[in-house]
Amino acid sequence: MNTLYRTTGGVVGATIAGALLAEYVSPLVIQTPRDSIPGPFLPNATALNYVFLAALGISLVGCL
Repeated sequence: MNTLYRTTGGVVGATIAGALLAEYVSPLVIQTPRDSIPGPFLPNATALNYVFLAALGISLVGCL
């Protein structure tokens, strides 16, 4: 049972984290002497906050 729950948690946790990190992104703006160049989209602080809050909620449910 331990292996089953650990594997399930690893799959579900990675899926939730990946979805949240893909949803809340901001463009990286590269400043040059002439102008600014839009760079790649990266997860912002909101995404990381939601990932940690989701992990907290799932951990609390697991402890109960």
